[in-house]
Amino acid sequence: MVLDATDADLFLVPVFGEEAGDDPAGQAGAADVSLALVEANASGVSLERLRTIDRTRGFGELVFEDAPVCGWLGERGAAGAVCQSMLDAGRIILAADLLGASERAIELAVAYAMERRQFDRVIASFQAVKHLCAEMVAELEPARSLVWYAAHAFEEVPEEASLMASHAKAHLSDVGHQIVRTATEVHGGIGDIRYPLVADLTKKISRDFGVLFEDAGVAFRGTFLIDREGVVKHAVVNDLGLGRNIDETVRMVRALRHHEEYGEVCPANWQEGQDAMTPTAEGVSSYLAKHNG
Repeated sequence: MVLDATDADLFLVPVFGEEAGDDPAGQAGAADVSLALVEANASGVSLERLRTIDRTRGFGELVFEDAPVCGWLGERGAAGAVCQSMLDAGRIILAADLLGASERAIELAVAYAMERRQFDRVIASFQAVKHLCAEMVAELEPARSLVWYAAHAFEEVPEEASLMASHAKAHLSDVGHQIVRTATEVHGGIGDIRYPLVADLTKKISRDFGVLFEDAGVAFRGTFLIDREGVVKHAVVNDLGLGRNIDETVRMVRALRHHEEYGEVCPANWQEGQDAMTPTAEGVSSYLAKHNG
């Protein structure tokens, strides 16, 4: 997997010679390593974009099959130290990226906790939420020092550069994951909603309503309108590839509400504010005479 591969015009490829055993997994510090320049649109270069949860970067699987080299960077066979330095720099950059993302996650979580209200007070006043925020900061501050020292070692303490770069990237990967997970917990819930939400973790509800796609373990796009007595008054079930009509759902809710309040029948294409029919022979006759002439 190559980071930002989908946006690159030119690839810098380490090539291992005989002294590295022609092993693609050989260490970058081994002897006889060269850096080849390969154009992204050259023959023999294939790139498959990979789907990840990070939509800000283009990850790709890169394959070379007799791809032509358009040039060499530096002296051939003497790029081992350069490759190692590039790897160290890349690890530090990724660690710094994780540091910034974690810091932003904390900022967003704290801001949300300061404005989200529950039981007539902001949730930031709850001890449990305070603990979550404090734990995130406590995890991040030592990690910040580690990233700064790794960058310092890269420039000033070469004998520690590789170790500290790897340490920083590995540690920030763990810390970043934990902080983002905790920040998500601070955002727990979906705010001040005025309607009930029902979880269906066991799939019992969707199975009982006959909308569960058993093979995939997901429900079809079903909408069920249920009255106060628990009776299904309206049901529409779409296949997975077909979206629901929200306007029609709202129209049916209003029709049911009108029927429950006034006892009238809402005809086809009825809209709120329009005439409805009294459910008697005279009522239907009167409605048809008025609207159909």
